[in-house]
Amino acid sequence: MERVIVISSNNNPDYLFYLPYVRKAWNSYGWKVCCMITDDIESVVEADYVIKVPKIEGIRQETIAQASRLYAGGFFADDVYLMISDMDLLPLADYWHPTLDLDTITVFGHDLTWFSFIPMGYTGMSAKKWREVMNITDDRMADFVRDCKEIELPYAQDWEKWWNHDWTLLTKRLKPYMDK
Repeated sequence: MERVIVISSNNNPDYLFYLPYVRKAWNSYGWKVCCMITDDIESVVEADYVIKVPKIEGIRQETIAQASRLYAGGFFADDVYLMISDMDLLPLADYWHPTLDLDTITVFGHDLTWFSFIPMGYTGMSAKKWREVMNITDDRMADFVRDCKEIELPYAQDWEKWWNHDWTLLTKRLKPYMDK
């Protein structure tokens, strides 16, 4: 089974700085790296997969970068295992061993949020399962806008609100699966 880490960035050099190190580390453990990038990045981004996400009027580039990871399942074959991570989380050990059951969802570190949010770092499942959980259609950008309107946080002025859109959305989408 192909295993892919999904990270993201906008043109913030503080995040792009980490990409070569993060990629090398994940590759050393047998994972490929997919970097979701916003359209404000003009430099070459080197990853195993690079997916450019267009600008969406009225939504911050930071929000697009953060939440785009949740829609990566729309770009991969059913049986590819996708685990989201943060650009600045460097793996120092290989303890991520997803089950071969492609219908299983794995969340590492839920306890680190005091079980209040599903963390964006280290939540994984098959691409097929991501499409189910996130209700991903062929129009991923329409799906993104739909979810922004549903959660409403991307439109907030307060950083402490809009910054948590991705965690809030992921937590809401996974809530029906929590007993598993």
